[in-house]
Amino acid sequence: MNTTPEHRLYSLNQITVAALLGSPFPGFWLASRNLNALGRQEKSRKCLAWGAGLTAANFVLALILPERLPGPAFALFVYLSLVFATRAQAKEWFGPDLAAHVAAGGQKGSWWVSILAGVAAQVVLTMASALVQPLVGEI
Repeated sequence: MNTTPEHRLYSLNQITVAALLGSPFPGFWLASRNLNALGRQEKSRKCLAWGAGLTAANFVLALILPERLPGPAFALFVYLSLVFATRAQAKEWFGPDLAAHVAAGGQKGSWWVSILAGVAAQVVLTMASALVQPLVGEI
């Protein structure tokens, strides 16, 4: 009898890298895929909402506050705080399930998906910033 899980789950490191490369959203998107694979569809939807909300808040702050920030170190601190908040939330939602999955011989999700999700989010946010920044400058 084969007890190896058939689904793949993304590791906390993969979720963290996606969030670091793109924004909280790709990290939360990977976390939502894990929650779906674990049969927690309602929590998966909430996870996506959290990712979208944190990313939108970060985007708005980045557009509005640059002249008022004490410097790039503060912006980096805020960004890394969001990245590690993404990791911490994922660990809380399914950390024990992830550990059990790996212990049972379950496979991890693709690193390529993690990296591409982060990069794609960064491209979209950069394009959105380029489109919105001139409008914010006029306000």
